[in-house]
Amino acid sequence: MKLSRLISSFVKNDKKLIKNEFEIITNNPQSRPLNISFLGDSISTFKGWIPPNAKFWYSDAASKGTEVLNVNQTWWHLFLMQTGNKLMTNDSWSGSTICNKTGNGEDESYRSFINRFDKTMGKDNVLELKPDVIIVFGGTNDSSKNSPIGTVKYSDWTKSDLDTFGGAYSKLMSDLQYWNPSIRIINVQSSLLKRDYASIMEEVTSTLGIENVLIPSYSGVGVHPDVQGMRTIANTLIKVIDKK
Repeated sequence: MKLSRLISSFVKNDKKLIKNEFEIITNNPQSRPLNISFLGDSISTFKGWIPPNAKFWYSDAASKGTEVLNVNQTWWHLFLMQTGNKLMTNDSWSGSTICNKTGNGEDESYRSFINRFDKTMGKDNVLELKPDVIIVFGGTNDSSKNSPIGTVKYSDWTKSDLDTFGGAYSKLMSDLQYWNPSIRIINVQSSLLKRDYASIMEEVTSTLGIENVLIPSYSGVGVHPDVQGMRTIANTLIKVIDKK
């Protein structure tokens, strides 16, 4: 039996069944809102809105120069509020890389995208309710921490492959597709990525037929968007979500 049939046999993705404690008041109510899950790094965090064990960067206690002090100022909250769609999961962790190693050999496996996603969007979640859309926003830390570039592969990944950006990113996107058949996947590509990392994102998303959305330059503190930067990211994705 195909995976898609197996999932549909056990899971009815009835939006009425999804009970979300993080209800977002929308400016644009929809009769059939999309349920959206996010997989990200610090740019997508806010204290209290991510998994309990995950490290956050944004909070209501300190803006760190960004002036972002309320969750409704974050790009993903703005995006949901203005489109009328629903938050299903925000699996974001500050400082996390896609792959398991940094350029100086530091172990990132405890928070890497490639190790985290299985629990919320991969094989460990196969018989759970599924979102309508998964939005992935990562690579910023791989680029800034000079994670090994590696080689793009679409099968037979080794442990050493997952220590590299090319190996981990191609497996992440391949597995997201495999475990989430018929679900729309959107990759967000920051304009701040170094060329080698950006090229891998573009190659993998093009090969797999995944939407790749380039975010224009935004204002912020380092890689962390400020209030206006958050609006830039949100507005870019708002233009994309209704196209399909």
